[in-house]
Amino acid sequence: MTKLTKKKKQLLELVNPENTYSLEEAMNIFQTVKSNKFDESVDIALRLGIDPGKSDQNVRGAITLPHSLGKTVTVAVFADGDQAKEANDAGADFVGMEDLAEKFKKEEIGFLKHFIFLFVVLANASIQAENALSTKHLEKVVIGAGCFWGVEKAYEQIPGVIDVVSGYAGGDGVDASYKAITALANRMNPKNHAEVVEVTFNSNEVGLERLLRFFFELHDPTQLNRQGNDVGTQYRSIIFVRDNDQKKHTN
Repeated sequence: MTKLTKKKKQLLELVNPENTYSLEEAMNIFQTVKSNKFDESVDIALRLGIDPGKSDQNVRGAITLPHSLGKTVTVAVFADGDQAKEANDAGADFVGMEDLAEKFKKEEIGFLKHFIFLFVVLANASIQAENALSTKHLEKVVIGAGCFWGVEKAYEQIPGVIDVVSGYAGGDGVDASYKAITALANRMNPKNHAEVVEVTFNSNEVGLERLLRFFFELHDPTQLNRQGNDVGTQYRSIIFVRDNDQKKHTN
């Protein structure tokens, strides 16, 4: 017989399996149980009476929650000269070269080391380059943060965002089609395309740094090749530079 944890015993004492509880009642029961010392989550299962294996019965969507799902982010950029100024203007928390490396060495800055390289790339990518679009204040950024339908819906809610288009990018040797990308053989293929969105925004109304910070708030970049129940390399976290002008800021 499986041994029950203290928490599960508490829940069994509070819940009658013969009863039906409203969402509010269920949440009240959860809150009466002593919590752990880490952020906990609750899974909700819905019986919709559909066959998700059929393309015309897939259910996808997104809602804006009062508290973000991502982690509090600290951005550190190794740069000097003009790039250091641009990184500061973009909102980086720490900017420097040898002095910044020395702070890490002395552990004066405390955050997870495996974030550093990602932050350097993203922070440099957030430095605004000359706009290649015909309209002066319109810019674009291409990002991947899990299922593109949810990401598209979330970015559409931000004031200053003009358009959001879903698509695929970053693959090598894989056909850019839903059938090929979701094939079992490509599920963990590092050369598979990523699900991305192209965000067009008015830089007079919303800055690129705000969009990139929302990127971290929207999902958990520490989940390798997955977001929640969506598993596969197509769900990886990624940001693409748009043109050569943007690319030179990531070097």
